[in-house]
Amino acid sequence: MKYFLLCFLLTLLAPAAFAKSALVLEAPGGDPVFTRAACAAAEMNSYEVERRSVTEPGNWQAFDLVLFCDGACLPQSMLTDFWHFLNNGKQAVFFQAPAWERPLVKINGRWTERSEYARRAAMTAPEHPIYDFRNGSCKSWKREAQETNGIMGWREAHDPSNGYYYYEFTADFPGGYDYVHLDAGEGAFRQGDTVTVFTAQGDSHTTSIVAGWVEEDGSRWKKKTVLDTWRNIYYIEAEDFEYAGGNDRRSGTVFDPSKARRFFVGLDGSTDNTYRQHTFSIGALGTCPSTDNTRAMKPINNTGMDYMSLGPDNAFFDMHDVASFEAPGVTAKPDMPRSMKSSHMRPSAAGYGKKRDWRWLSWSVCRTAEGKWRGNPAAGLVRFDNAQKYSRYAAIAVRDRDWYAKPSTHKYIAAVIGSMDRGVYIQSAGADRFTYMEGQPVTVGADLRNVSGEQRRIAWRITVTDNSTGARLFDRREEYTLEPRGRMDRSFELPVKRWTAAGCRVTVNVSMDGLLIDTVSHDFYQWKPASGEPFVTVKNGRFYKGDRELKFHGVNYHPTCTTSSWNWALFLEWFGKDFYDPEVIERDLSNMNGLGI
Repeated sequence: MKYFLLCFLLTLLAPAAFAKSALVLEAPGGDPVFTRAACAAAEMNSYEVERRSVTEPGNWQAFDLVLFCDGACLPQSMLTDFWHFLNNGKQAVFFQAPAWERPLVKINGRWTERSEYARRAAMTAPEHPIYDFRNGSCKSWKREAQETNGIMGWREAHDPSNGYYYYEFTADFPGGYDYVHLDAGEGAFRQGDTVTVFTAQGDSHTTSIVAGWVEEDGSRWKKKTVLDTWRNIYYIEAEDFEYAGGNDRRSGTVFDPSKARRFFVGLDGSTDNTYRQHTFSIGALGTCPSTDNTRAMKPINNTGMDYMSLGPDNAFFDMHDVASFEAPGVTAKPDMPRSMKSSHMRPSAAGYGKKRDWRWLSWSVCRTAEGKWRGNPAAGLVRFDNAQKYSRYAAIAVRDRDWYAKPSTHKYIAAVIGSMDRGVYIQSAGADRFTYMEGQPVTVGADLRNVSGEQRRIAWRITVTDNSTGARLFDRREEYTLEPRGRMDRSFELPVKRWTAAGCRVTVNVSMDGLLIDTVSHDFYQWKPASGEPFVTVKNGRFYKGDRELKFHGVNYHPTCTTSSWNWALFLEWFGKDFYDPEVIERDLSNMNGLGI
């Protein structure tokens, strides 16, 4: 009896079991400051924390939350694993974003930064050289160009500091394609070799080139290669070449190295052609077998993976003239970091019924002393309905070690995790249009989602005010219980009897336990055609409005909503409701007006 009583008392005194698990992944030889920050933030949210090396993560798919202490320096192979992690609706936080900025690869059993190895290996000769840049002749390379008004020239060059010989190409490239071919003959690849090896270097205007082969049946195979302003080694596996014409019977098949006859390199429509003048160099051309090392050096393949505001290969930028670091949506207020980057702003949830299957989240905004936007160093995404539904991640692009060491930062990161744990978000809210025609009905509403696995009791309120008078045109408050993975979609038709030029503002607030957890606000207007104004006329090639000559200044403007996005369908259809966001558009147009345009 005493034994059972003792067991009962021990059960009462034992600490409560953790319901959530977090994995902290440390960089090789990483700084403990970042580990302490990650552990502290997770423990503040009642996570049971486990620490592992990012190079030996084991089975990390079972954890609810993963924190990457150095998001910029991660194994390249982990990218696909992370995508599968999101498929399970999990959460992640990245310190020192953008993620995978300096991917790690395993070469000869040792982890190293991919870019570091590419530079170091560029000084070594390929196993099987197929051209001697030291003793070869420039005349053995032949040009093939689509546009006759372009220029492509090349010359022999030598770096006496390391004995490296190469060819330097200069081009005036008007478009189309401009290649230089080398007849490699039969047996360009040794038996067993399937990898094309070469070194290359670009300049500030030449960030990519095309390299490829022509087979004996005329089929062409090419691969876009991203260049740096320093010399790197490149390995292209046979299966990574893409069919590029010449023999349509080969379309849908794979490049056959045993039948390769001509190597080519140059520029075409797939390369980055912002500029017309280009300079690049090629050297150490050869072949080798496919090995673990060559496969490890493959560029990151994120086809079909859209990591908005995270990376890899998404554009982040440095922020300047920052005077304030605000933290909307979280209660903890951190100190100002010294060094920060920002991802590009994405559309908010403004606008009811936009039907995006994701929501861009910002836990920070930086401004100048004059209040001008400078960036969002802590941002992320929650997904609602696609393969990664219910997943959410935060990327903190702060590069300040001392900032991560501060208790205020630990509380801030904990608050970010807490907001993700809560899981209640506005998917879209406000008015169903931003501009209405005369007589067009106005609908306002909110689409709320609970991506957590627990029931949430919320209160939400929607108000509409006249911007010119401040008069309240509509006010509705409701309480609602969101079921796990649940949804609430409510809308109302709004009678606007009299419009003013200043338009109206709709605001939607969502609260939980008395705390404001999400808000959306935007303006909407009525458009009326101008009356009594004379038409623009043309006379002698000039434009007139009445008797006054008009001189137009134009701007070719694309909103920054889709900059650096891999989702090209959305990029090309930016004016559709998927990516039209009033906050971004108003900001950009205001800047244009400030230029006097």
